[in-house]
Amino acid sequence: MLEYKQTGNPDEKKYEDVLREEGREEGFAEGLEKGLARGRKTEVFVSVQEGDYGVVRGIQKLNLSVEEFEKEMSAAGYQIPVEV
Repeated sequence: MLEYKQTGNPDEKKYEDVLREEGREEGFAEGLEKGLARGRKTEVFVSVQEGDYGVVRGIQKLNLSVEEFEKEMSAAGYQIPVEV
């Protein structure tokens, strides 16, 4: 964490508060975006694993190559169903 020298200048304090708040907002937005992306992948992996739709549709939904999809799905702990 950054350390700031305490000064008696109220403008510097306001500026620091604004920077801190902007940092919080950016961090929150980034975390939200990552969480939504992770949730989307989970939804697709579960749907493919349960047979709601096939691997090809899952690949299309996540815009991944076959290799990327299989690798990420497996790494996330899901199994690609064997097609009959």
